[in-house]
Amino acid sequence: FFDVFISFFTGAIHPVTGLLIPKDFFTRWILPGVALQLLVNPTMKQTGATLYSLGKTVHVIGPLRCLRLWMMLWPVRRAFGVWWRSFFEEFVGETNQKKTSLF
Repeated sequence: FFDVFISFFTGAIHPVTGLLIPKDFFTRWILPGVALQLLVNPTMKQTGATLYSLGKTVHVIGPLRCLRLWMMLWPVRRAFGVWWRSFFEEFVGETNQKKTSLF
């Protein structure tokens, strides 16, 4: 009876040795969380459609080509992220220093 819960939450039980064979990280933690959010959260309908479209596009283009494109664009994204963070911190700092009062 409990082997159903063990296999669902943690992994499979080896039939000969009886040892627990754990699931990999993505299958155990990430996939159930994303699937649950897609099922439960009504605002995730568009996200589900977007992920499906992205998956189809990656399949058509090819996963390796998409990975290479991602790796090629990584330095650009990182440089933009550094610039965006400095801009955002400066903007928030200025906004937080403004004193507004009703009196």
